[in-house]
Amino acid sequence: MAPLPGVHRVRKVLADGVAEYWYAWRGGPRILSARALTERALSLRVAAASIEASRLFHEHTERRSPNADGFVAGLIYAWQESAEFALFSPRTKKDLRKHLGTVRDKFGGMPVRAMASRHFRREVMEWRGEHARTPCTADQLVSALVQLMKWAREAGKSDAEFGPWTRLYRVDRSSIIWEPHELEALCKHATPELKRAALLAAFTGLRKGDLLKLTWADVGTEAITRTTAKRRRVVHIPLTTEVKSILASCPRVSPVVLTDRTGKPWKAPTLEKQFGLARNAAGVVGKRWHDLRGTYATSLVRAGVETPQLARIMGWGKETAEAVATRYVGSETVALAALERLKAGSSK
Repeated sequence: MAPLPGVHRVRKVLADGVAEYWYAWRGGPRILSARALTERALSLRVAAASIEASRLFHEHTERRSPNADGFVAGLIYAWQESAEFALFSPRTKKDLRKHLGTVRDKFGGMPVRAMASRHFRREVMEWRGEHARTPCTADQLVSALVQLMKWAREAGKSDAEFGPWTRLYRVDRSSIIWEPHELEALCKHATPELKRAALLAAFTGLRKGDLLKLTWADVGTEAITRTTAKRRRVVHIPLTTEVKSILASCPRVSPVVLTDRTGKPWKAPTLEKQFGLARNAAGVVGKRWHDLRGTYATSLVRAGVETPQLARIMGWGKETAEAVATRYVGSETVALAALERLKAGSSK
């Protein structure tokens, strides 16, 4: 028989003999199961069952093909080719494709209609449990699947709905910000190019991806105006004295504001590496690049910026800005800022 590419073969020694199992792919459906008392007898049984195994292999792999209509594999392909998927940022699309590949390995050969089964949710959560050693990844896999199901409903391809679920990975960094002395220590151990990037992040609150793509055309006379890559919202960041000073120190050698020592736009991995080296040399522990965004949000709240303006500056939805701000910068900071505004109002 011709070899079956990708088949996962497992041979086991049992208390009463030996056994061999074939799976259409690693983690996929079983297509052959044979047991015998001796190796020779097992080989004969495997040979006899291989024809049916070949038929099942081709049946399952056809269902996993990109254009397999009616199966989850085809649904994944259709979503990735959709106009809605194209709206995601490059980083989000990359992450989703990676996780959807794992989803496809597990559920690709399953009919789409089976997602509406009352047993499907239990199967998904048990599958997530298999990845519990890496809770963040486990949650991301389920999230990708849930987003796929949501799109399928909106596109009229399925009536299945997953419903709310509790995440395994819970990390609240809302109260973690860079203190002034920590930022100063970082800058002492940073190259001039890294120093400009870190300070601009701390005084604009832009996410790393948006910061590295910030162009001089985005910089106006009073504000930086840019459409964010993650949520596609237009943000308006005031040009404070600090921001103007940082921008003035940036050499205009590229359409992009931040450049490395060669005068070319930063590459994210290079920035991350240099940032890590400078942070460690400065003796700063437990602080990440993204915490610079929280630092900026905290400074805005402490300065008395209210919810509508905060939403516009940070790129949050107005309807959820207050809840997000409270979670992001901590309820104590919000309460103190509100108290300061009350005191200021009563003194007039």
